[in-house]
Amino acid sequence: MAFLTNISHQSCSSQLAFGHQITPHPQNHKISIAPGCNTSHQLKLTNNTSNQVKHCSNPYKTNQSGNHMNSLIAEDENDMKHAELVKRVRTLIDKVDNDRFEDLLMVDALQRLAIDYHFDDEINLILTRRSMQIFQTDLLQHKNLYEVSLCFRILRQNGFHVLADVFMKFKGNNNEFDENLNKDIRGLMALYEASQLRTEGEIILDEAEKFSYQILQETMKFLDEDQARTVYHTLENPYQLTLPYCNLKNSMKDYNGTILQELAELDFSMLQCIHQKELKQISRYKS
Repeated sequence: MAFLTNISHQSCSSQLAFGHQITPHPQNHKISIAPGCNTSHQLKLTNNTSNQVKHCSNPYKTNQSGNHMNSLIAEDENDMKHAELVKRVRTLIDKVDNDRFEDLLMVDALQRLAIDYHFDDEINLILTRRSMQIFQTDLLQHKNLYEVSLCFRILRQNGFHVLADVFMKFKGNNNEFDENLNKDIRGLMALYEASQLRTEGEIILDEAEKFSYQILQETMKFLDEDQARTVYHTLENPYQLTLPYCNLKNSMKDYNGTILQELAELDFSMLQCIHQKELKQISRYKS
């Protein structure tokens, strides 16, 4: 599971964190009419020309049948490849290093890539274990801002109860967030995303949002273009307020060259095919 840690460190140097970009719209698909098909002329056809029409349409039907067969073969191959990738990722999940929070990084990756629904049992096991550790030990007392924010967000957004008091350790003597955090851009981005899960009356999370937003806004002017774009997009589109598929393209870049990216791309492609078939069926029904 070293690649998850490498991605985490690489994000600091290249994009500061897991960046987000909006996925472009899928390519338009046009339905074309076969050449020579004039509907007004067809209404005037006599019995003498009916055989000619059938003969002309045979090559088209044969080609259509061949394309359909090729499509079925391709679908079978994709199904087999998809099943194999899911199996390999499931094995990968079992090998994560829990001491380095790689289990939570894995959950975050699966959810950002919108493939988490294949691994509900594994994810629930990881989150249940982490939730129990927080309640029974001082686990988060020895973690940095990024790790605490990540753990808090992942658990809360999946329905686990976590007290906002876990962020008290990052406050100074004046009861405000420590100024030493100002240079921790990655941690501040994670804190900002975590603050979006606050409930009414959680003052510390209100302060966390204000603090992280202000520092990140001021910092953008000193960053290069790519880094500034990453920070800006995080502020404008935090994970909790954005659908995973809207950020899928950028998320795939963060996991470039990994099996997670390969599975996410294939999974998305297969879902597109399913939706296209459904649209065709609806179109036929309406017509």
